[in-house]
Amino acid sequence: MHSIKHPGKTIGDFCRPDQMALVVYDMQIGIMRQMPDGAGITARVLSILTAARASNFPVIFMRHMSMPLALMGAFQRRQAMALAKDRRSGRHQATVSQRKRRLRDRA
Repeated sequence: MHSIKHPGKTIGDFCRPDQMALVVYDMQIGIMRQMPDGAGITARVLSILTAARASNFPVIFMRHMSMPLALMGAFQRRQAMALAKDRRSGRHQATVSQRKRRLRDRA
């Protein structure tokens, strides 16, 4: 039987720059402009980014990127077509609002 070893009791014991990194995902201007509190989100991310850099945590920036139609696989093309249809019908914004409500309700 294996025992679980607990490395510590404080957040500093668990948050170690040699074992963790901060991943910042999809902080593109176009995405943030679509968010009702985009400026607030950007400010909070900047605060976390500043703290991570001050503590020597590696920082990784990622973004979602769609490929040009000619290079897309079948699945990605279907997803892009469905999203374009939702945006034209206004359903996309409703979906974003529903996700935000669910996240708020979980908090």
